Amino acid sequence: MVSISLSLTCAHAHTYSHSNRVVKEIYIYCCISLQMVGQVMWCLAHTVWIGNSVTVAASLGLIGHHLFGVWNGDRRLATRYGEAFEAVKKRTSIVPFAAILDGRQKLPKDYYKEFLRLPYLSITALTLGAYFAHPLMQAASFRLHW
Repeated sequence: MVSISLSLTCAHAHTYSHSNRVVKEIYIYCCISLQMVGQVMWCLAHTVWIGNSVTVAASLGLIGHHLFGVWNGDRRLATRYGEAFEAVKKRTSIVPFAAILDGRQKLPKDYYKEFLRLPYLSITALTLGAYFAHPLMQAASFRLHW
């Protein structure tokens, strides 16, 4: 679902720029920002799960690294593209769906088509299959007399 926000975020970049390079660089920026959000969630989850000092130190380092990367990306793109980047930045958010909820962006009427693709359907089917097959796998592993 984050990809919808990402595609909307980056689709409007061409409105404010005159070159494909700006669109490409802002698209890369959007991906880096979303990667930072995912990395922070991953670090927090693993810190709570494992909870030792090594995990805390590693998580703080990874979070700091990603926050610096996003800050530096903002600074670099603002310096290079000025108003074009600022206009895109005002319409977007690194928080998934925040720009849609705030009314800065709107979902297209056919947004569901993004999920009706073979890779998404395959992963969904395999995940559900593995989930529902767990009792069978547990029973089979119980019969292994290792």
